[in-house]
Amino acid sequence: MILGDLFDHIDTLLDKNAPAMIEEGPQGTLRIVTAYERKRWGNNLARAMLNLGAEPGDKVAIYTKNRFEYPLATIAAIKARLVHVNVNYRYKDDELLFVIDNSDAKVVIYEADYADNVARIRHRSTKVRAFIEISDNPQTINRWASSFNDLINQGGGEPLDIVRSPEDLFFVYTGGTT
Repeated sequence: MILGDLFDHIDTLLDKNAPAMIEEGPQGTLRIVTAYERKRWGNNLARAMLNLGAEPGDKVAIYTKNRFEYPLATIAAIKARLVHVNVNYRYKDDELLFVIDNSDAKVVIYEADYADNVARIRHRSTKVRAFIEISDNPQTINRWASSFNDLINQGGGEPLDIVRSPEDLFFVYTGGTT
C-alpha cells in the first residue's frame, strides 16, 4: 500500500473523536488533535498546496520545531504526492537557503519564530511558489505568506481524488548530527 493511501485508509478506521496527536505545551498543558481534525486539516492542507501551484513530486520544506503542525504538514504533503523535506530549525540564512534550493522546494512551511530568516532569503529562493506561515497570532502573518491555520480550515476535509504512485518520494536531510 502507498503511504498516502495508507493515511486515507487509517482515517476511515479511526473513531473521529479518538486522539490522533497529543502535544505538550507550556506548563504541561496538552493540545489534543482528534482523528477527525487530523484528517480534515491534513486533506485541506494537501488540497491547498496543490491549489497554490505545487504538483506531484514537488518538494515541501518544513521549517519548524516539534509541534503538531510538523507531522500534519508531512501527512498533507504525502497525501498530495508532494515530497517532505525536513529543515533543521537551527538553520540560519545560508543553511536555510541551501536546503530549500538544493531540494528544489516549491512550498516552504515555516514557524512564525523563523519568519525573519525566511524573509531574508525568500527572494533568493526562486523555485519556491508558496510560503505558508504557522502562527499562533493570525494578525502577524507576513503579507507574502499564506496562513497555515486558514489553509487547514478551508474546505470540508474530503480525501483528495488523486491516484498515488509507488514512485512517490520521502526526503530526509541530515543536519550533521547523524
